[in-house]
Amino acid sequence: MLALASLSAFAESSVIPPSNVSITSANATSIAVSWDGSAESYTATISTREIFPEEGTSVRRYTFDEFSNGGGNKDKTSEILEKYPDLEGYRLYLPTNSSGQIQLSIRDSRGELSLPGFQSCSGMAMSITACRYNNGSEATTMNVSYASGGATNDFAAVDLGLELARSVVDISDVPGNARIILNNATSQKNHRVIVDDIDFIENYVPAHTNVSTIASRTVRGNSTRFTGLDPNVLYWVEVESEDGEGNMSEPVVRLARTDGNDSGFQMHLR
Repeated sequence: MLALASLSAFAESSVIPPSNVSITSANATSIAVSWDGSAESYTATISTREIFPEEGTSVRRYTFDEFSNGGGNKDKTSEILEKYPDLEGYRLYLPTNSSGQIQLSIRDSRGELSLPGFQSCSGMAMSITACRYNNGSEATTMNVSYASGGATNDFAAVDLGLELARSVVDISDVPGNARIILNNATSQKNHRVIVDDIDFIENYVPAHTNVSTIASRTVRGNSTRFTGLDPNVLYWVEVESEDGEGNMSEPVVRLARTDGNDSGFQMHLR
């Protein structure tokens, strides 16, 4: 199944998280943590995490660096397609006062950008840096589809904010040599979408984190100590509040290293 890759976030919780969470001591084999609060109970967890960056090889990229516009929306479809002869499309503009960007559509006239596919898209992803034109009734979503066998098939959507942001779309199930099409997905009058960068990535692996939980416990108090830890290891300590119905707060996270120093090392994350 094709889907837009995105970062997940904690859901909003009505349970108040603990306050003043602090690493009170850290030595070579133990870490102590304390906090304030009056919850029914708390869950304290200690873990290690191995963070892996995004991987992959860029095999085709469109940056649109050649284009700039000092004022007014200007239709530059012919110039854009001349500079990038493998692209197809219509109603392609340069945003007002822009550099290195193109714009799909103009107000109530919908535009489209079509990109060449690959003989095989297996293991591939497409990175798109884009945003809304402004905070009015402009498009808030951009469609991603492919054309194959005389039909156009929508398979993903990119959410558009007011600032340029990068989204990664899995295209591994797109049929071989099918063209990939970008256009806006709004029924509103204004259709404008700004595109800054498009990058096709081979052997794509998203950034990810492997979490190894060392211990997790329920605490009916405001402190706990984890023992039996390894020296000189960076640990993640999380504390969550729990109410009488089993609902949990968002976790409060602290980082601490067991390096033999009485004061240890700590970093606050929220």
